[in-house]
Amino acid sequence: MARGGKQGGQIGFGIARQVIAHWANREGIRSSAPRSSEPPWAQNESVPARIIAKAILAPWVAGRSSDGAFPQVGASGYCEKLGTINRDQVRTLDSAAARRMPRGMILKPLDQITEADLNDLVTNAVSEQKTLDYKQQLPDPNDAGKRELLADVSSFANTAGGDLIFGMTESAGVPSGMPGVQIANTDQEILRLDSIIRTGLAPRIRHTTRAVPLANGRHVLIIRSERSWYGPHRVVFKGDSRFWGRTSNGKYELDVTDLRNAFLFANTVTEKVEAFRAERVMALAGGQAPIPLASGPMLVIHCMPLESFAARPQFDVFSLPSLNPMYSSRLQAWDSRINFEGKICVSMGQQSFAYTQVYRNGTIEAARAGILNSTEDPSVIPSLAYEQAVIEYVPYCLLIQKKLGCSSPVLVGIALIGVRGMRMPADAWSMTGSTPIDRDVLLLPEIVVEDLATPIGPLLKPALDLVWNACGQASSPYFDAAGNWLPTNH
Repeated sequence: MARGGKQGGQIGFGIARQVIAHWANREGIRSSAPRSSEPPWAQNESVPARIIAKAILAPWVAGRSSDGAFPQVGASGYCEKLGTINRDQVRTLDSAAARRMPRGMILKPLDQITEADLNDLVTNAVSEQKTLDYKQQLPDPNDAGKRELLADVSSFANTAGGDLIFGMTESAGVPSGMPGVQIANTDQEILRLDSIIRTGLAPRIRHTTRAVPLANGRHVLIIRSERSWYGPHRVVFKGDSRFWGRTSNGKYELDVTDLRNAFLFANTVTEKVEAFRAERVMALAGGQAPIPLASGPMLVIHCMPLESFAARPQFDVFSLPSLNPMYSSRLQAWDSRINFEGKICVSMGQQSFAYTQVYRNGTIEAARAGILNSTEDPSVIPSLAYEQAVIEYVPYCLLIQKKLGCSSPVLVGIALIGVRGMRMPADAWSMTGSTPIDRDVLLLPEIVVEDLATPIGPLLKPALDLVWNACGQASSPYFDAAGNWLPTNH
């Protein structure tokens, strides 16, 4: 296997040299690409990072050199935005951490940025560009200031994400100083700005705000917007109804063509997710599981980050610890192993009743046999056990994706396969009111999880209610009025 091997690294650098030489010719770079076994950016600190980034597009980036792990796809995205980088920056950039970062300019998670990092922007004359904007003062509290803030952050979300930095002076887009801003109460100011962003954009964007303390007693305030995969996002503040995008020259209002392309992109991503899920459910219904599963009805859960189908990321699934299959309390043993798609967890025994597949792009597919048919009556779905499996396992999948560095939103899909003619009574002692399911596959609509830390019960309830509808019941009896799953109340 090339990953981690010397041979794979040499082959990769051979490809990289050719690609770098090609882009160097186009960019007018006279010096040839380095020919040693050390990464190009470690040999020639003057090589523009955008050329290096375009070269790092092959799977060999997962290989290792003598001085540590190479940055993977996530790192290349950040290298592209820096203009010129030095070897220390690249060597200290952990690839997994880079994938977890929104696409901002500073190569650190927002909560780790210090005054020294901000000073580096001034020292290295890192100019404003598509993912970075400097402001000397905080947004004015009047309506004009709020509109300007909303236009700035939405332009980042609608394009490539980025950092909006308050408290830095600039000349022609190049930072010239860092006086900071005077903030009496940083928590209150962050809450004020977050409230404006939360209520002034539709749909909402994902962003993080932090005030970095300076030695002079002031602060630099940073708003980091993540690139959105389900935009475009519109300013909806007091009659404003504009969409904004961003180039290296600053923000601009999207025209009709831009909006058409943005909506088409969002629709295309959604269609890719739906097509993937439909194909996988059809394959499982046809007995084409990645492992031989026990016969009978099957519960299938898909957790699919939109990012996985829009940006084609490659996450380090090999670093995940041992995985647990769905409803593992009723399984004797299971094991995790590497496979062609990424990493899979399989239940052990004479028959396999469960598997969980984690794909390299962050998508998770979990299947469980033996849970949708009662041991006493195979035609009855044990409603409590089935819902418990879903309620408990979806957060577990989201936790795995959070560890990988996946970005939200995540679409969660639930399917029940092989359930034609089955019933699901609310009362285990009576079939009153329960009608047989009239189809072989119940493909429930996808649920959008916008925050991986969101309580999952209220989000899952509408989908789980549909299964009860298929059995002639109005809704699940295991939820309270607020959408919390409380089976003990039943």
